[in-house]
Amino acid sequence: MHSLIAFLNDAGIDVLNVSLKGHGNNFLWNMKIPIEEARLESFRNVTYDLWLDEVHRAYLKVAQRASEKNVPVLFVGYSLGGLLGCDLVLTHPDVFYDRMMLFAPAFNISAESYLLKALTPFPNVVIDSLSPVSYRANDGTPMAAYKALFEARDHFEHKINDRLNIPAVLFIDEKDEFISCSRLQQMIVSNSLNRWKIHIVRKDADLEEKLSHHLIIDQTAVGEEMWRDMTSIMKRHVSNRN
Repeated sequence: MHSLIAFLNDAGIDVLNVSLKGHGNNFLWNMKIPIEEARLESFRNVTYDLWLDEVHRAYLKVAQRASEKNVPVLFVGYSLGGLLGCDLVLTHPDVFYDRMMLFAPAFNISAESYLLKALTPFPNVVIDSLSPVSYRANDGTPMAAYKALFEARDHFEHKINDRLNIPAVLFIDEKDEFISCSRLQQMIVSNSLNRWKIHIVRKDADLEEKLSHHLIIDQTAVGEEMWRDMTSIMKRHVSNRN
């Protein structure tokens, strides 16, 4: 998320970067095994409730700082993070964002990905990551994490309401392997989220076959021209000009 954080900082926005359990430095350290193994071990023990609680505690810190500084709260979320941040609004009445920027939020999941549900009784099974090494928190994702993702998505689907009709820009590649763009559009219409605006991401031609279409969070992933267009949209959004 470093490119997005740098963009927001340059725009004068203070940022709290949230690492869910099993990511970054958020894991149970064990000096007897390598850091990578210790992080993955924590990843094997995550739950939906644990992750949602982590996001809520982070929100409370942000809300307090925003109140002290008398500034609005902006939520930025990618994939699972986008889903959990929005689910938080539907779960906790005290949560409110003034604006949102969402990148391929996991509000729906492809049928192929849902086939993994059959493996959820085996939480220690790890599915190899398809992301480039430089973007990975871990070399794979344990089924416990997929189970938490599925629970978050199901909860979101049953709870979605007009509390989420917050000014939002949503970036999605129509060829995304995991999230359906058409279903996102349908969700926005059927739930009257008329303050949400979808922006289609089209990767540079030379990146089409190299990187996942789900990966859209920096210039390296989408190309210079597309990133320039995305940051222009983001600048208008954070400055309340869209």
